[in-house]
Amino acid sequence: MPEFAAALAPATLQRSPEISVIVPTFNEQDNVALLVEKIDAVLKDVAWEVIFVDDDSTDRTLEVLQDLARNDVRVRYIHRVKRRGLASAVV
Repeated sequence: MPEFAAALAPATLQRSPEISVIVPTFNEQDNVALLVEKIDAVLKDVAWEVIFVDDDSTDRTLEVLQDLARNDVRVRYIHRVKRRGLASAVV
């Protein structure tokens, strides 16, 4: 079984991102959509992407991320199987 599943390759950005925001997540189903809205508002004049690195959440975080990524090419995610800690998501 692979240690992670990623939704990185299929996305085709309209223009290359100037900023990539990496966000480690664990059980953040209620927060990820709001964070995308906030990033979009703050970086409205910048080409951005956000990459969520989910640490095998037990809530609906993965499903929310999948839906966000399906509807916005700037949103990507990596789902790590087996918890490895949030700090390792950005190293």
